[in-house]
Amino acid sequence: MNIAKSRSICNFINTMVMNLGANQTNLGSFKKYADIAQNIQNLSLEDRVVPSAERDIERVEKLIELTTKSLIMRNSGFVKIVCIVHAKLVGVQKNGTLSQIADARY
Repeated sequence: MNIAKSRSICNFINTMVMNLGANQTNLGSFKKYADIAQNIQNLSLEDRVVPSAERDIERVEKLIELTTKSLIMRNSGFVKIVCIVHAKLVGVQKNGTLSQIADARY
């Protein structure tokens, strides 16, 4: 896990929710999220979702992506995560595809 990149993405999302009116005292700590990520880091996406319910998965990353676009905010690390999750879910992960998707999005 790249702590610096993870912290950057966490700060990006915190900034987004504060732009929407959240109070900084209501935000979760980075340490809490980092600890959770460490515990699930070795699980593949497929192990964390039920394959038969893929179309019903709550796509939180898509909600954040759309919200940050409307606020004209961007974080390249977050964009790549959205692309990776999307590719995994729709089965289009091929050599070079993910970077091409990420580059085309912005």
